Amino acid sequence: MPDRLRKFYDGNRILIVGDPTAFPRDLAPVMSYDGATLASTLARFVDSDTEAHDLATLTDALSGESHVDRRPQTVMARIADLANQGRVAVLEVMNAAHEARYEPDHESDGYDPDTAQKMERILSYLPEYLGEDTAKEFMGLLDPVTIGITIALLIGAFLSGIGGAVLLAVGFAFAGWSIFGAIREFGRFAEAYGDAKDERAYRACAQILSRAIAALGVGTFVAIVTRGAGRVARMRRVRAGRGAGTDGNMQPSRPDRRLSNRRDDTPAPARTNRVFQESGSATHLRRKVEVDGRTIQINSGHGYNRPHATGDVRNSGLSMDQIDGAVVDDIAKNMNTIDMPTVPASASRTIDIDGYSLTYDVTTLKNGTISVSTYYPGE
Repeated sequence: MPDRLRKFYDGNRILIVGDPTAFPRDLAPVMSYDGATLASTLARFVDSDTEAHDLATLTDALSGESHVDRRPQTVMARIADLANQGRVAVLEVMNAAHEARYEPDHESDGYDPDTAQKMERILSYLPEYLGEDTAKEFMGLLDPVTIGITIALLIGAFLSGIGGAVLLAVGFAFAGWSIFGAIREFGRFAEAYGDAKDERAYRACAQILSRAIAALGVGTFVAIVTRGAGRVARMRRVRAGRGAGTDGNMQPSRPDRRLSNRRDDTPAPARTNRVFQESGSATHLRRKVEVDGRTIQINSGHGYNRPHATGDVRNSGLSMDQIDGAVVDDIAKNMNTIDMPTVPASASRTIDIDGYSLTYDVTTLKNGTISVSTYYPGE
């Protein structure tokens, strides 16, 4: 078990809490950093002395401080505070290990001969990386058509932002923490697959796919991906018949998510953890923070909780805390070197947040407060 993550079960649901950097990036769309939500959720999951001790140990490790008071309510308050600072993330999904294996439906699941041919070329290189015997074992468990449709369904799920959550839901009971490695590798495979157009690229895809298989073992990998594909297929059929929707904590498809900018495991640049004061809610949520004697105010609800002409920042996989923190950091770094306009004038600044382009509009109010009126995906 990773020393900076803990898992908890509550009936048919799985809760994972810990250091945001310990999660695969493909789980970012379903991770939360909201302290109040975390505290109320933990109250449902942490109901034994052993679980309370595990949570206290995790809190000490993430905060760098050891507390004598290890009562559940005290520990939950501490970890909720860490979440509000962006130092703890929580992820809750259904435990879907019971899902049935995938049985392909060529018509409803989008069988495509070109896709099948491309997948066939990729699979032909697997023996180079898995070895002849292991590759033969893998190919012997599923027929080529089922393999092709299964993997294509999961690729689509990863590119729409739910693939990591799907594999976690169906695979954690089978593989434990090893599922994180498989999610990372399959996420890389999904991106590489989209760009693959020649034999060299097909071979590279096969190498990445072989790492995902090796992370779990052939039998476990097949069990997980077939159940994952079945879950995705059923979700697609529901959407096709009843309109868009969500499945548990998984978010609906988001085609404009900029995954190509967020695919490697390079650590995010260090940022100062900010504690915001909040007022309002939804699209009227406003957040303030003091930096070097200046108040910075962000209309976070207007920026984060609604779509814009250039897209929806929620599709980035970044939390509100991450975005607001990056905006404040940029202002703090530059407020003494740039000419900040005063209302009614404003300026637009574009920043890069771990590969995601974001533009914010900023001005100075008459009382000296630096005000960010909104932010939106950069063009």
